[in-house]
Amino acid sequence: MAREMPPPAKPDQTSEPAQAAAGNTLQRLRYLAQTPIRVQGLATGRRYEFSESKPVDDVDIRDVPALLRTRYFQRA
Repeated sequence: MAREMPPPAKPDQTSEPAQAAAGNTLQRLRYLAQTPIRVQGLATGRRYEFSESKPVDDVDIRDVPALLRTRYFQRA
């Protein structure tokens, strides 16, 4: 008896690990505050700088969940 497979995920529903496996390792995030900030990714240790003049940057998808939880960031 064949097993029924679930339908493929839509691109916006793809999980971050699946995106990494597919080669999408960066996610653009927008910083919502105006004060310049330097943050270090919890997963990678990479440093990111955001400011009012540069509110959008590419972030390693492994660091995205922690930054989004701060509510100072949103997906761009």
